[in-house]
Amino acid sequence: MSAVYGKKTLEGLLGKPILCAGTVLGGNHLMMQLIELMVVEAQRHRRKPLDQAMFNKVINYEFPSNQTVKHNLKSGAVLTLCGDHERCWEIQDDKVMVDDRLVPVIHMYDRDSRTKELFLSKIPSLQK
Repeated sequence: MSAVYGKKTLEGLLGKPILCAGTVLGGNHLMMQLIELMVVEAQRHRRKPLDQAMFNKVINYEFPSNQTVKHNLKSGAVLTLCGDHERCWEIQDDKVMVDDRLVPVIHMYDRDSRTKELFLSKIPSLQK
């Protein structure tokens, strides 16, 4: 964040959650609005195109806060497989579950060998 926007912007975001640009869901209008804001940021910072920094700046400073819902990794629609929630999910009958709830979207499935194997087993391959 400081490499793209400087220390002042970084300090302004202290205490706010860092959001992953890879786990965004929304309707057409809102997603287009987000993409347009991100494009402007990418054009302003051509030499330092760090999407994560730009995304967090846009979400926290430019995107309407009443149009944003921030879910936590355990109860939201997207389960991001990272170290923070390593033990909160399990695989049951080829389904990734959190507290007996089927998770509709798995982000970073390839970060865990069990989910990577499960996902790859579902992709058809050409028979030789």
